[in-house]
Amino acid sequence: MNALVGDVTNSPEQNRQKAMDHAWSISRLMTMQSAAKNEKTSAQNLWNELAGDRNKKPGQRESTLGGAFLRMYLKNEVDPEVTREAGADIGRSTEFHQLQTLLRNHILSKRKHLEKSTPDTLAERLRAISDAYLKQRRRKPGIAFRKSGLNPVIGGVGGSIDVDRVAISTNVTDAGIRVDYIVDVRIGDTYDFQNKRTGEYQRYRQLLARLLKQDRYREFWTSYARESIGVGNITKLPPAAVFASFMYAIESKGWTPDPVTRPLTWDTTVPITGSLVLPRRETHPPAPGRRRVP
Repeated sequence: MNALVGDVTNSPEQNRQKAMDHAWSISRLMTMQSAAKNEKTSAQNLWNELAGDRNKKPGQRESTLGGAFLRMYLKNEVDPEVTREAGADIGRSTEFHQLQTLLRNHILSKRKHLEKSTPDTLAERLRAISDAYLKQRRRKPGIAFRKSGLNPVIGGVGGSIDVDRVAISTNVTDAGIRVDYIVDVRIGDTYDFQNKRTGEYQRYRQLLARLLKQDRYREFWTSYARESIGVGNITKLPPAAVFASFMYAIESKGWTPDPVTRPLTWDTTVPITGSLVLPRRETHPPAPGRRRVP
């Protein structure tokens, strides 16, 4: 604990630099820990497979991007490569696969509406239907990816979800016109530590924030060190919650980029694919005395 508390001065700048250095160190540790955990999970899954133990569910891998997102936050700069990888992680998640199934079924339920489309309007109608459905789904019951190891990256979609583009291809078959579509789903969020918390979690992070606000630096570092190391701790919070409380406190102090005036907003695009069959439009000769209008 002494190593974490160290020689505490009353200098706001020195304490700010110490807090930022600690956050950067934790970001690198997060990357190493998630990679090591995934290696262990992969080894255990392989062992279960070789042993023929089908009763054990495969272990859940987690995103290795938690540390990278924290570093983006500390720099207040979005890294396109990191957000692209986040999109790939989201696309592989169980929750996104479920969302894909729900959207496909919703589009199928709108087939009668889509039958009225022309080749020029079909893609836009698919886009509007998909966009409205996903926005409604985000409002209630919500869209989240917490069960797929993505909590350090996004957890729940608190920002935006939009369908910017739908690409289609059509093919005439005996059953009708087969339409294959790709719905580009853009998911956006803001990375900060202002999430709503309750109970012991909320009380602890407010304690740290209050100590910093009052410039009680030694008490702040001591309270954080005790919970981090688990020596003389007063809460039962997991390490991730303890560190998030630390980040909440230094964010509230103004030592990190202001989440209001300089929010780290990011987005990524994840495709949803599907297909449906629409009836072929029958062409009839014009009635006698009438002329077909081109």
